[in-house]
Amino acid sequence: MAHLPQNELRELEFNNIKAYEVSFENSIPDLIYGDASVNMGNRVQNESEWKSAYSYEYDTVLGYIEYENNRLSVVGYDSSAPNIYYVGLNLTYLAQEIDRSDMWEVIDDIVGFKQGQTPVRQLVPIDIEVADDKITIHCDEENVNTTLAWQDNFVSKQNIYSVNNMLYISEKDTAIEIIYPKFTAALLVSFIGLALCVAVWLLEGARIPGRTAVTAKEPPEK
Repeated sequence: MAHLPQNELRELEFNNIKAYEVSFENSIPDLIYGDASVNMGNRVQNESEWKSAYSYEYDTVLGYIEYENNRLSVVGYDSSAPNIYYVGLNLTYLAQEIDRSDMWEVIDDIVGFKQGQTPVRQLVPIDIEVADDKITIHCDEENVNTTLAWQDNFVSKQNIYSVNNMLYISEKDTAIEIIYPKFTAALLVSFIGLALCVAVWLLEGARIPGRTAVTAKEPPEK
């Protein structure tokens, strides 16, 4: 949470949740996470002061510390955005530096999978036919990452969606049309702009006076 962006008042804030800075010397208070108490130990080597942040503005507290007779919430989320977790104490960095299994268990529980665990992937063949404004995809499996880049001008009667900017198809046979939103309006604006450029060029050319011959006058008679 210590790295949340600052608002106009230089307060740490993200998604209407504010965080407040706190720092520790020599040692960090134990983290109470659920029914477990995690000994955070002494500060990281070469760190004279451990800076972090806490918040009490989200409504679901998962972890807290006791500091100077105050309970400071350092892990939690708000029900308005339950997929966004706020984590203090620089817990991930601390776990990497100390490499403590009990800290990694907390992080694993927050993110929903264990450290080093990779998602199950399976390579499946797909057939792709490309026409002028149409892409037809066939695959023997459903819900497949086609590895094609997602474009916002893809339209299909079948269910297609984007994950990490990759095109996913839900059905075995998918036909995708490539449309050009507001193509007529864009073409008209381009034509008007070109016409105005030509008109300005013609007007500017008409204003340039033609060259006239200059003859030397004879000097007056004395």
